[in-house]
Amino acid sequence: MLPVCVEVRGGVPATSYARTAIDIGRLHGFRHGLVSTDAVRTLGVPLNDLEAELDRMEHHPFIARARAAVKASTSGAESVAETLGRELVLEAGLGQVETQFAVRLADGRVVWCDIAVGCHMIEIDSRLKLRSVEDGGVATRSADEVMWQEKTRQTLICAEGLGMSRLTWADFFGVRRERAKARLLAEEAVTRERFGPALPVRLRLFADQHPRRTDQALWTPAALDVAS
Repeated sequence: MLPVCVEVRGGVPATSYARTAIDIGRLHGFRHGLVSTDAVRTLGVPLNDLEAELDRMEHHPFIARARAAVKASTSGAESVAETLGRELVLEAGLGQVETQFAVRLADGRVVWCDIAVGCHMIEIDSRLKLRSVEDGGVATRSADEVMWQEKTRQTLICAEGLGMSRLTWADFFGVRRERAKARLLAEEAVTRERFGPALPVRLRLFADQHPRRTDQALWTPAALDVAS
């Protein structure tokens, strides 16, 4: 009988999503662990599964790294960049961080901002959004159309009484990281001065009533009969 964290796929024993994410955190450190635990939670792995693995692995080497990553993880990071952006925002000390924050725009659309701190929204930009699918990106329209829609989207979000910052991959590393944190602090301070430290009740209620839903379906083990 195999342990519950191991299953057989194509004749090869493999660790579960939860166990794999925790091992990455143990062996490679907090940041790698945060990316991996965010990823599996976004796929649908329950937090309870990760915590159960941590309990079983209480005496494994470097388990504290993985435990810290699981504690800081969320199911609302839809990419590695969003995880790294959230890590940067937390490190900057802006306050309580939310992911996938819903806002209803004046044109009737509902959009979800990547990261929210009070009345300040933080969006993570990627060139993949501008690159066509044929070239390895995700854009199904021309780059200028994508940029124009994004500009319009930001204008409508800010019209609801919110401020906004934007981050790119380069902001997460090296000297750019410290500059990005300083910029976030300054921009959030302007938002707080304009709109106050707390969200208006209408925005808070709407966000709470409209959690982000994705079409991601968790891959489920096909070999549970050989696991114990």
